[in-house]
Amino acid sequence: MSQESKNKLKNSWFYHLMVDNKYINILYILIIVTVLIFLFAVISPIFKPVWTFIQIVSLPIILAAVFYYLTIPLVNWLCNKGIRRLYGAWIVLLFIALILFLLSLLIPDLIDQGQSFIRDWQTIWQAYREEVNQFLPTGWQSEVQSFVNDFMHNYQLENFNWQSILNRTVNSIGSFVGVLSRIIIAIFTAPIILFYMLKEGDKLPAKIASFLPIKVRQKSLTLLTEMNEQISQYIRGQILVAISVAIMFVIGYNIIGLQYGAVIGVAAGFLNIIPYLGSFLGMIPAIIIAIVSGPSMILKVAIVFAIEQTIESRVISPQILGSNLEIHPITIMLLLIAGGNMFGVLGVIVIIPVYAVLKVIFIHLFEWYQRVSGLYDEADILPESNKDN
Repeated sequence: MSQESKNKLKNSWFYHLMVDNKYINILYILIIVTVLIFLFAVISPIFKPVWTFIQIVSLPIILAAVFYYLTIPLVNWLCNKGIRRLYGAWIVLLFIALILFLLSLLIPDLIDQGQSFIRDWQTIWQAYREEVNQFLPTGWQSEVQSFVNDFMHNYQLENFNWQSILNRTVNSIGSFVGVLSRIIIAIFTAPIILFYMLKEGDKLPAKIASFLPIKVRQKSLTLLTEMNEQISQYIRGQILVAISVAIMFVIGYNIIGLQYGAVIGVAAGFLNIIPYLGSFLGMIPAIIIAIVSGPSMILKVAIVFAIEQTIESRVISPQILGSNLEIHPITIMLLLIAGGNMFGVLGVIVIIPVYAVLKVIFIHLFEWYQRVSGLYDEADILPESNKDN
């Protein structure tokens, strides 16, 4: 095609309407994305072996990643003190082994207390209902149940219950034999993966970037760094806060003499990994047992909870978490509901860091689109009078 023909085509109405049109280009992009999603849904059975492989290797990788983000600051500190990274990784592994050994000494007592708690739960619940019925009007249970049912129906939360979440989790993991084999594999392979992550993890972003074109290499490194910061901040912060919460509750419940205090405190710490909901759910068993035990125990539990919340919110969380993920509380609640209903307990735990990573990727893609599309130029939104000036 000659240059004259090209110029004629560029000046045609078709070119201006269908090619050199920002909004039509957006429509093209949306159509392409829709087609790609549809094609992926059609050919998804082909990737079933890949998904099975990911399920097998995911558990040891996740365990290694969690311990990596917890201990990498210690490895970096040892390196800054002049210790080779190889030796620092070995020191951290030995330290983790020592901590796990000491914790294993406490596990039998926790298991016994947990079994007693489960065995006595029906008796505790019946006593709780009898205590509550003394202070509430007749028929309160049916009225409360009716209110809860209406609320769940109006907000379409009927499926968001822990029994459903647990069932979905078990079904998503697989059979008991499969779960047991994966746990055994994870126990033996996770330490090996963790060792190499501690030893060479700082080189991984550069290795990944080396496979990318030079023009996008630096931006990709920036993206990987921000994603790593988001994940490390969330995992390290939530787990350390959860451990601190568990320790405070166990000590506090033992001081006041709350029955099953150790197992309830540990459970409260674990549930604290779930934002917002965790603290509330962790308090429910303690409140029920306190009501059964008498008014003085209710006051003691309330004092323990008040002290724990004060220390956590004023001291521990600001020091450990630092700057938050800048996710709105409503967004977090919606993510927890969606993650729980789709993937069970595992979904509730991992949905927030996954969202944080996707948010970083989306922000970078959006900034790139702002630059190339020209739809967000400040000149386009200025008043006409300002444009003339």
